[in-house]
Amino acid sequence: MKSRLVLWGTDPDERKVLIGLDLIEEEKQVNIYVIDKDHITAELEEQMHNEWRKGQDIPLPESKKTFDRELTLIDPILPDGYKVEREDLVKRAQTEWHFVILSSKLHRNYKDELDDLKDKIESLKDYDPNIWNNLKGFWDKVQSQIRDRNLFRGHSDQLREQTNQLFSKMKDLRKEMDKAFNEQSKQAYESISTKLNDINSRIEEGLSLHVIFEDLKKLQKEFRDMRMTKDHRNKLYDRINESFKEVKTKRFGDAEGKEKSPLDRLDKRLNGLINAIKKMEHSIKRDLNEKNKQSDSNHNVFGQLELQLREAKVKMIEERIASKQMKLDDMKKTQVELQNRREKLQERIEREKELEKAKKEAEKKIAAEIKESEKLHKEEEDKLRELAAVIKESDSKKKAEKKPKSESEEE
Repeated sequence: MKSRLVLWGTDPDERKVLIGLDLIEEEKQVNIYVIDKDHITAELEEQMHNEWRKGQDIPLPESKKTFDRELTLIDPILPDGYKVEREDLVKRAQTEWHFVILSSKLHRNYKDELDDLKDKIESLKDYDPNIWNNLKGFWDKVQSQIRDRNLFRGHSDQLREQTNQLFSKMKDLRKEMDKAFNEQSKQAYESISTKLNDINSRIEEGLSLHVIFEDLKKLQKEFRDMRMTKDHRNKLYDRINESFKEVKTKRFGDAEGKEKSPLDRLDKRLNGLINAIKKMEHSIKRDLNEKNKQSDSNHNVFGQLELQLREAKVKMIEERIASKQMKLDDMKKTQVELQNRREKLQERIEREKELEKAKKEAEKKIAAEIKESEKLHKEEEDKLRELAAVIKESDSKKKAEKKPKSESEEE
């Protein structure tokens, strides 16, 4: 979460200015730097956005105006008369920065408590289960705040690192127990690893892949039931997953890259958008549940700091929900546009199919008519040939009858 913000805005005289907001966490205030547009060069603007906003100090013009504002959840950050183009960013930064201050105070409280535990543990000569339970109880309490995201990653990592160091010191005192566990984990790792090596060799041969897949499932179940160190478990987990992927690839192959039709591409985009909308709705629902949880938790708080922290978090969640809702509305608008495009495309495809069907039916009809015409033509030709043969035979008979008789025939 950045502690600086740079925005364009206007001063009380409606002159364009560049405004830089800088959270001073220790003093619970925001330093505001206002630079008139006439004193902003392209280089300075780039430095403000790319360097100063990310925490690097740069020389600012002497003509700049400086304001100090106490950071609260209600009072506006900007001085009277000043406006910015993106007020939503300022409101969001105000809620987030207020949360930053409260979260940092919570971190300091935990740091003091952890220092007390550290003094007790460093004075130990033998393993003390009561102190172990105190340390575990402390870490459970911190983890609860981490799960509620009331501590920033840097603070939680710092507490985790220091707590882990204390856990390590306590674990050193029960070295024999750890040694036995590590030896057990090593044996389990080697056992699973040997079986996995054998399965991988069979995968390379590519024989009986269905049987190999079932053997992998059995090995995975065996692996899950074994007690191992985190390092051993992570290594085997990745290897087993890779083996599953290789078996599936050999069994089913990779998806063939076929050219998609416009409707297929539109459906793919629409399905992707629908899935994204579902995820966004689920995210908003999760934020609403978190908001309700924080609001309900206000009745069970144990101190003013925790109450302020939860109120700040509710406000921050509300801003986050509003931002997500804007994105969701845009996504749903795009969904309607894509669905309309799909309906028009589907109608066009149906029309083309009908035209193609009609074309084929017409071609088929024409072909049948041509065939029938050829048949009739052949029949007419046959009749004409028969008629011609009859006429020819008739003519031959007539010629024969008109031929003069010979002298012998006269006598």
